[in-house]
Amino acid sequence: LAENYNKIRRCRSDGNSFYRAFIFAWFEQLLNSKNKALCQSALNTLAATNTLLISAGYSSIIYEDAYNIIEQQIKNIMDNEIDEDMLLVTFQAEEISCYIVYFLRLITAAYLKLNRDDYEPFLEFEIDMDQFCTNFVEAMDQEADHLHVIALVKALKVPVEIGYINGSDMMERVDFREFYPDIMYNNNLKPLVLLYRPAHYEILYKREQN
Repeated sequence: LAENYNKIRRCRSDGNSFYRAFIFAWFEQLLNSKNKALCQSALNTLAATNTLLISAGYSSIIYEDAYNIIEQQIKNIMDNEIDEDMLLVTFQAEEISCYIVYFLRLITAAYLKLNRDDYEPFLEFEIDMDQFCTNFVEAMDQEADHLHVIALVKALKVPVEIGYINGSDMMERVDFREFYPDIMYNNNLKPLVLLYRPAHYEILYKREQN
């Protein structure tokens, strides 16, 4: 792992680490890209989630505050009104962070519900997709597995690569798995890189090439 990656950003261990890692890594990539077109594409794909959520039966009343927070963060990045330290402070604010996580959970649930024929056969419990989403996706502090990852990646069209630790620590083998959307919202978008250890996700940073 150390050959290709030299930094890890820790995420809070509360069952929401996948969503926190995903959104922070995404925003951080937008911030570092200095690419307004990439940010505008992110705003466009965010706007498309309205149709997704409404089609799945969610009222805008329950998510519009969270939507506005995310939209404003992307606009701030695009207008160079925020730096990495300010972004981190935003995510450390409990209320804002929870709003964002909840919104991502709703997007994940909406995608699964609208594509239930593709994913319901993979449910491990004898419940339907609506029950699964209520109990294990929409509910805060519920850990994410492959199904959650696939759904969020496809809904937001953001690629992710996750390293799974095969052993008791990072000195053991790390196997990477790619989660790519059918179509990325922008071809300049690089995959977010996360590290998974049992029941927890963190952000990985690639070693800079000389």
